[in-house]
Amino acid sequence: LKRIAVFDKSVSPIDIENPGVSPIIEYVFNKPFSDQVLNTTGPSHPLRLPTRFEPLEPKRFAALSTINEREDWQSSDITINFFGFIPSSLVICFTLRRLIKSGWLLPIFTGTGAFMLSLFIEFSQIALPSRSPSFVDLFVNTLAGITTGLALSLIMWNRTRKRRSTRLALPLD
Repeated sequence: LKRIAVFDKSVSPIDIENPGVSPIIEYVFNKPFSDQVLNTTGPSHPLRLPTRFEPLEPKRFAALSTINEREDWQSSDITINFFGFIPSSLVICFTLRRLIKSGWLLPIFTGTGAFMLSLFIEFSQIALPSRSPSFVDLFVNTLAGITTGLALSLIMWNRTRKRRSTRLALPLD
């Protein structure tokens, strides 16, 4: 890389070499390494270069004890996490429904799937600078998965029970 130029309009490669077309900002890398490269179009906006790249600071999961600290955002955050994870739990539940014949195992397996998905989400937040992982989120998302699985199991059980009762009520001719 020898040169970076920023123009205020689109230009073709031929126009770049034309002296009548000048960039807004231009950096030429022809000097030995230093901590900044000067803008050749003017004294403003020097490009600062780090001497070494620093790794991201490791983040830790926020402990469950943070739920005891009364803050205004916590109850809304927990509510949003719970209801926001129900669609994902429904997808997990409907996927597992055909594989699991026993209706009462569905909440356990849905909760396990929700836990694994939530764990993946929380671990991916370690790499994001604006997010922080939390055990509270992990717990609430898993609870949403178990609740969704339980609700769907009850609905399936109720529908099966109604079908059986209507079959028994029909007269045999």
